Amino acid sequence: MKTSTDHLKEVFRSLKPKDGSTSAFLFALCCVIIATLIRLWLDAFIPGEHSLLATYAVAVLLAGVAGGVRAGTLACVASTGISWWFFLPVRQSFVIASPYDRARLVVFIAVGAAILWGAQRYRRTIESLSNEVALRKLMQSACRKVKRGSDP
Repeated sequence: MKTSTDHLKEVFRSLKPKDGSTSAFLFALCCVIIATLIRLWLDAFIPGEHSLLATYAVAVLLAGVAGGVRAGTLACVASTGISWWFFLPVRQSFVIASPYDRARLVVFIAVGAAILWGAQRYRRTIESLSNEVALRKLMQSACRKVKRGSDP
C-alpha cells in the first residue's frame, strides 16, 4: 500500500525534467531569468562598480540538479552573458574594463563548472540509490514468494 510520502515522491519525480529535454532547458532559462530579476532588484542596494554574480550561481545549481548537465551549462552560459552585459562595469557592452572584471568572469565560469560537476555527481548518486531501492524491493518480493511457497 502506498503512503502519502510515496505518492508525493511520484508527483515530484514526474515533474522533474529529464536530462537534456526541452523542459529542462526551459527550466534553466527560467532560473536565469529569476536570478536576473533578483540581481536587478539588488542593483538598488549594491553600488554600480560591484557586480554580484552569486544569484547566478544559485541558478546554475538549480538548473544542474533539476535538469542535468546540459541544462546547467545553458544556465551557466546564459548567466555569464547576461551578467557581463548588464552588470559588469561598462554596462550594456561586452567590453571588459579591467583585469578584475575579467577575473570575476573566469572565476564565475570555474565555479559554475564545479557546481555542475557536483550536481552531476548528486544526480548519479540519487539514481544509483533509487536503483538499489528498486532492486531491494524486488528481492524482498521474491523472498516473500519463495517463503510462501515453502510454507505448508
